[in-house]
Amino acid sequence: MIQKGLFKQFFSVSGLIASNRFLALLMGMLIARSVTPHEYGIYSYILSVVSIASIPVISGVQLMLSKGVALAASKSEHKKYAELILCSRYHVVVAGSASILVLLICSIFLEYLTLPILILCIGIVLLRAMLSRGASILYGLEHYHFSQFGALILVPLSILLLLITANMLELTVNVIWLLFFSLVATLIAFGFTTVILIKKSLNPVPWNAVVKPLMLKHWYSHLFTFGFASTLFIINTEYVSLVLAWLSSAEQIAYYKIALHGAAVLSLFSMASNYVLNPKIARLYEDKRYAECQSVLDTSVRINTMISIPLVTMLYFFGHDLLSILFGDNYISAYTSLMIFAVAHLVNVATGSVGVVLNMTGNEKVTAQTLGYTMLLSVPLTFLFISFYGSAGAALGAASCIILWNIWMARKVVQLTNLRTWLAIAR
Repeated sequence: MIQKGLFKQFFSVSGLIASNRFLALLMGMLIARSVTPHEYGIYSYILSVVSIASIPVISGVQLMLSKGVALAASKSEHKKYAELILCSRYHVVVAGSASILVLLICSIFLEYLTLPILILCIGIVLLRAMLSRGASILYGLEHYHFSQFGALILVPLSILLLLITANMLELTVNVIWLLFFSLVATLIAFGFTTVILIKKSLNPVPWNAVVKPLMLKHWYSHLFTFGFASTLFIINTEYVSLVLAWLSSAEQIAYYKIALHGAAVLSLFSMASNYVLNPKIARLYEDKRYAECQSVLDTSVRINTMISIPLVTMLYFFGHDLLSILFGDNYISAYTSLMIFAVAHLVNVATGSVGVVLNMTGNEKVTAQTLGYTMLLSVPLTFLFISFYGSAGAALGAASCIILWNIWMARKVVQLTNLRTWLAIAR
């Protein structure tokens, strides 16, 4: 019964993520053909700055809030649920202010952050924070489709439609227009998620309810653990664009981001399985149903690996042609970076959902520590590789971190939970 339910949820969520990847691919294609590689690189660079500035308000909230809501809902702990809602509201206001401060500081030291761009970035950060909060609550309540529909479907679809409209009106699309489209799309997704959350929430929590200091202390003590790992992950993902802008060029950022589009398509099914596994592993492990937990993990890793191998093989033989057809001849240089990410992806899926298991079994600190150690190694390597190989060097540095982190984490999972996440024909 567990495996049947997993298959159903897995492919159901996969449909959403597949749609997201398809829309993101179309959006990337249209952007690549609407602006020069230099402008594409600047746009990607600014979005990386936005992601880093969002760390105070977003980091760790999704994992902690979805896990807390899932456990509160399963045990009908309405008081605990209300506390989580109140604390998350307070956090968006306070940490959102911190994110705005980060953006203001970045505008002093970093390139391209003019006043119009800065204002748009502030709006995107705040809307992303509120969207993430609402989606996390819905996710914890097991409304998987509604929780992901805003970010995965409405955002890229809205940007795509706005881009098509701009081209039909023969507008000259530039970085400011692209950021404005992102702001409008995030606002639409936030509005949708808010409406669904009002309908699906366990019990309404009054907006004038007072947040007790003890609640906040408990919230932030847990958030720090979840947030540290999430912060390292965001920095590890986004700092590369900043380094490329410093040591190389905006064009190299564009090549790197195009390669990430391909990597995102490859990771479609592994992301879907992780979305489904998060609350399921938390509950099975909490109930000490370890055999069922292992069975779910084995099913997940086998599905992901069987799907990934043919995709990587296809990219190896036809990657140049696909890049030319989809993005244009200006982006064929992204092939090397794309294949580096493909190798890292195979290691990632073969080692299984290591992060999910540790985070959902109370071992968040180990996740953070392991990611921190691997970053200490990969960051200097990335700087070195970028200085010699540009975007391919950036991909090599990022891939080395992914591979090392997954192998190290798989070992930690066995030591701490006695569960095995990696691929095995029989167990």
